Amino acid sequence: MSFFELQHIFVVFPPGAGGNFLSTIIKKIIDNSLSAIELSSNGNAHANSLTNINFNETLSCGIIFNFPSFQSFDDKFNFYKQKIEQISDQPNTPCVAWTHDFSNIELYQKLYPNSKIIAITQRTTEEQFIVTVQQELKNRLESTGIVFLDDTEHKKHWKAKFKKYFSLITNIKDVELIDYVADNLGEANLSTIHKFVTIEMMLRYYSFDFSKSSNSLFEYCFSHRSLDDPNFNVDAFYNVTFSIGRRIDDFIDYTNVLELPFALIKEKNVREILTILENLFKRLLTLEEKTFVINEFDNYYKKQEQHLLEDFKFYYSNLKQEFVKEITRLKNDIA
Repeated sequence: MSFFELQHIFVVFPPGAGGNFLSTIIKKIIDNSLSAIELSSNGNAHANSLTNINFNETLSCGIIFNFPSFQSFDDKFNFYKQKIEQISDQPNTPCVAWTHDFSNIELYQKLYPNSKIIAITQRTTEEQFIVTVQQELKNRLESTGIVFLDDTEHKKHWKAKFKKYFSLITNIKDVELIDYVADNLGEANLSTIHKFVTIEMMLRYYSFDFSKSSNSLFEYCFSHRSLDDPNFNVDAFYNVTFSIGRRIDDFIDYTNVLELPFALIKEKNVREILTILENLFKRLLTLEEKTFVINEFDNYYKKQEQHLLEDFKFYYSNLKQEFVKEITRLKNDIA
């Protein structure tokens, strides 16, 4: 049996939806290695993915939609097929890989005909808000764990955008103070300010609307100009041109794709998640495996921002109120 014929498992999910955690759960069950999953202070499971990130990028046929871009489906298929064929030490057992690119589902059908696919979806405004916030909490606002947005260039350009938006929403013009706030990410006395400004930036970036039942952009495969692009003008931060592809449902509708609504993770509905995992493996999980999944989801859930999961609108309004208080304190300190 060739590498392409193995029953690889692909986890497809939007950033912030817990896909690295789920991928690790699945891999540990396959490997029969049910040790505890390493989690950061904010509950990301990135450390478990880091060692194989380059292999994952190849096996999963790219992590981000339309990056790199291809002229056609066949071009992308041939590119990754050749790239995988060039791997000298191909595993002879099924692998677990993840991607944020839902359009890859169509590619897996042809490239890996025996593969299994599980997709974490965000269909409601509540799910979309929580996932967007979690992406920031587990990356830019993460203080202890491994993050994927940690390189010097990215931080430099992100900081420039942070300064501009911080000044915009606070009407603070003191350059030294702005620099102080932006240069001290992780400082406890500034954490509320960093959190609110970062989250508010991304909500505006995506033109997020709380009044809608679903924000339509999230219903499509999309990508945008990189936030760490040195040629990306700070002043144009919110005039974003998105590369928008087909609807995600076009790919979820494939018969061998298992959907795991993010709401199940939010609500810690482990019973339903266990059922989905059993459908994925096409067998009943053992008592030991079930206990492992239950315990790991319990640990994962405890690491998340509880108020965010319980009531996202209260979380946002409360964070905004705390932010206003902190800005008032900051202005009084420099008065």
